[in-house]
Amino acid sequence: MPVASKSTQGKWRTGTSQRRTPTTKQKTTSVRALKAKNQAQRTARKRALVPGKVPGIKPYERTSRATWQVQREQGGINVKHVIDGTKAAFPKEPIMILDEGCGKSTLAEENQREGIHWFRTDQRPIDNKANFHQVPVHDLAGYFKGIQFHLIFSTFGGVAHSTTPERAIANVYEVLAVGGKAYISGPGEDHAQWKGIARKLEIPFRSTTTGIIISKRKPAKIRRSLPAKR
Repeated sequence: MPVASKSTQGKWRTGTSQRRTPTTKQKTTSVRALKAKNQAQRTARKRALVPGKVPGIKPYERTSRATWQVQREQGGINVKHVIDGTKAAFPKEPIMILDEGCGKSTLAEENQREGIHWFRTDQRPIDNKANFHQVPVHDLAGYFKGIQFHLIFSTFGGVAHSTTPERAIANVYEVLAVGGKAYISGPGEDHAQWKGIARKLEIPFRSTTTGIIISKRKPAKIRRSLPAKR
């Protein structure tokens, strides 16, 4: 029902209730409130995480990621196409793929095929996982001596939760085969640091919306750049 309202000039007008357009100040306040809410939610999630048992790795949850979730959290890649491209690049070799920080991911089960060998690692034991190795990310080079991986997926895994990201990235690069690629994703606030580490260690990389992709074009003297264990 129309209602009478008084304008700022003192005149009465008839009409429905008016909807005001938010001012710039109101918009800014709303954005700040949303950012504060998101930060509070992130803080709450961190407090709810299960404490880690391995030095150098921050606590994190075990999550069950299917292929579509990995693809989303790796910046929209197509895992099937990535694997097919790797097989084409190494036609005479069995393809070695590492799912680092796998948790309860079903990535390997959903992408198992002939000529592909999946390895899974995590800092804590995971039940019912074939070819699983309990090893933290900063010990990969020492653990997988003589094994080189053509593909590595670290989807919000050990690199994202490491308190020593330089050593974590260096270890991922150590076990990467020449011509291979490692897809590393994690929180946005870590990306700049990862890029700086890659530049420092002279590791070829490119940025994605959720992290970085590092590649190994030729053998590098990375071991002398490995930070000392603490």
